[in-house]
Amino acid sequence: MINKFSLFFIFTFVSFPSLAESSNYIESEYIKGVSNSQWKTIQKIGDPLNCYSRIKSLANQKSEIFISEKDFKEDIDAIQTALVNHNIVELGNGTFKINKTIKVNEGNILIGNKNTIIDASEVDTGIRIKKGSVVNLRVDKAKEFGIRTKKDTNIYRVIISNTGIDNPHSTNGYGFFARKRNSFNGCVVSVEVYNGYNYTEDPERIARKGSDQSNGGHADGFRLHSGAYDYTFIDTHAHHNSDDGFDFNKTGRKTDIPRDKVTTRIYYSTASFNGQGFTMKADKNDRGARLIYGSLSFKNGGGYYDHKEGNNGDIKVFLLNTTIKNNYKYNISTSSAIVENKNRDKEKLYIDDFPKKHECNWYKKCDKEFINPVFSKRRK
Repeated sequence: MINKFSLFFIFTFVSFPSLAESSNYIESEYIKGVSNSQWKTIQKIGDPLNCYSRIKSLANQKSEIFISEKDFKEDIDAIQTALVNHNIVELGNGTFKINKTIKVNEGNILIGNKNTIIDASEVDTGIRIKKGSVVNLRVDKAKEFGIRTKKDTNIYRVIISNTGIDNPHSTNGYGFFARKRNSFNGCVVSVEVYNGYNYTEDPERIARKGSDQSNGGHADGFRLHSGAYDYTFIDTHAHHNSDDGFDFNKTGRKTDIPRDKVTTRIYYSTASFNGQGFTMKADKNDRGARLIYGSLSFKNGGGYYDHKEGNNGDIKVFLLNTTIKNNYKYNISTSSAIVENKNRDKEKLYIDDFPKKHECNWYKKCDKEFINPVFSKRRK
């Protein structure tokens, strides 16, 4: 039976131009853009947050006010002032060294250009988003968090780099971070996160958990934590982060979400040269199943890990049409993943399409044979 939505999808689904095709947008070796065929597959498997329409809308926005690098140097509060007074703010090319976290709230859209860089080296968090969107810019060298999100957010065509690197006291080093039950309904599309690192550990965290995660033990690329739920990641890429590429431990915690309902989705994404590629472990307080489709995990310390803590119940991880191989210690370590590779999707990702070069800017002793000595040391 074909319902009304199916008819709409069949006759009106139109691909919008990939930003990679425009000379005005940020460049990345990892971000590929989402093809028409991939969007169709995503819709078929599940796009309950309607990320297709949300991202299509963002790709066609026009700014209400333009702020150049020169404007910003003359008024360091220019970005936040513009976001208070206008819905859509565009930043020109250049480096914007902020001294306060940029807050993108209540319908705001912050848009950059090909060479727009937010230098966040003087703030703990580069950008905070709540009911807003960030498009086409780079966030570099935040002290603790590159971008943090709450509810109803979109991130499109963004690079988050070197979080925690220049802060000798960093205890987090997360690129993308969403925490607690008021963090939900997020579309994260065409985003690259790399070179995250934490040098130290919070003493209170050590006392509470009895473990010290100094020297890289926290810095994930994409992190959902302590109740965050309903996020979709498409064409997202985590590489050379000192801890995990994607870490969804504690997703949906203490919510009333059914344990078997998929609430976090990863499509056509990669994890490479991280401590672990995909970490999906949970415990009895977590809620919501997870899905990974058409993705890659390679050259990490471990490829995929989901062993549960205590009574995990029936939370499942659907690991579909995903390639996990050539990782250093193991490829898949699972207690509950449902692994299926029957679908011959020509659009799924392949290792040869991504950089395999060795980079290690965050750890002086990193050797050429094993990208993450921190991972090796912590888990011997």
